[in-house]
Amino acid sequence: MAVQSLLNLMITAFLLSSGEKTIDFGKCTVYDCYSENLMNNNKPYNALRWTARIYGTLVVALLLYLTSIEYIEELDGGASPLASLFTLIHEIMTYPHIFLPWVIAGVGLILALWKEGLGGGISLISSIISLFTLGFPRQSNALIPISIGSVPSILYLIYWWKLFHYNRMRSNR
Repeated sequence: MAVQSLLNLMITAFLLSSGEKTIDFGKCTVYDCYSENLMNNNKPYNALRWTARIYGTLVVALLLYLTSIEYIEELDGGASPLASLFTLIHEIMTYPHIFLPWVIAGVGLILALWKEGLGGGISLISSIISLFTLGFPRQSNALIPISIGSVPSILYLIYWWKLFHYNRMRSNR
């Protein structure tokens, strides 16, 4: 009984922190109320948000993987870890027009997990900047990886825009 009351207390705190005004455990079991709120979260366009989150997480994981591969290649060459880190930082500073927009885009995608509009905007602007710094008008093969990497930021911005209009329509009622 103590475990169930502790579970009720934790779920109540979760529901209240997610914006629920009233909690009625009489209409469903504790688990049903918990899972319903966890999956639905009372937001429209939830599938769009989760698609952007999953895709964005995969893009950030790919960026981290490619960065770690560069670091591991230096380690396999016999260099010390600190020297390899300095080499990686030196490469980033040597070619900031290539690496810096991708770092900012990755940070924007991580930020978009909490603030969809801000993170998606930062990531999309950074992707567009990297497209022009890589020479899009001269080199069309840069368009494919940049466009693949900017899909989650576009999805985040679409979600943010639709949610903004949904909340605006709801407040005008």
